[in-house]
Amino acid sequence: MTARFGEFRRCGDKAYEGLEQLIGTEGCFYETDSGQAQWGQRNVKQRTPLTTEQMRDPLPAEVLSAWDLDEQGSAYGNHQGSHPYLVHEFVDAIAHNRIPAINAWEAARYLAPGVIAHKSAMKDGQWLDVPDWGDGQSHGC
Repeated sequence: MTARFGEFRRCGDKAYEGLEQLIGTEGCFYETDSGQAQWGQRNVKQRTPLTTEQMRDPLPAEVLSAWDLDEQGSAYGNHQGSHPYLVHEFVDAIAHNRIPAINAWEAARYLAPGVIAHKSAMKDGQWLDVPDWGDGQSHGC
């Protein structure tokens, strides 16, 4: 399956931060203007509405209980509910002496191509190598 991730921060509409659509060769995730998440599949005419619970892996009860609830009684809050997951992954990695899935080396791998593409563009499209700083294991983490 192939997927394309688009970051549309500079579009003239939709003034909020979030995942609106994920388009793949076999299926697509959409968020309607009203905020209703939907899943569509190849050769299936109707989209399937998704609930918030269907879109999230469950967090341990003790993690959810540590978060203050928002006005709607949810612990997920801003940034499409990512904060409890990010904190849980970070704390769990420390507790189990492992590198978190979301880490500086992984972030550098996502960021470096864009930085190098910009440098290339400033040099009339000159081919430049994208550095790879390895992973946390190679740095003794």
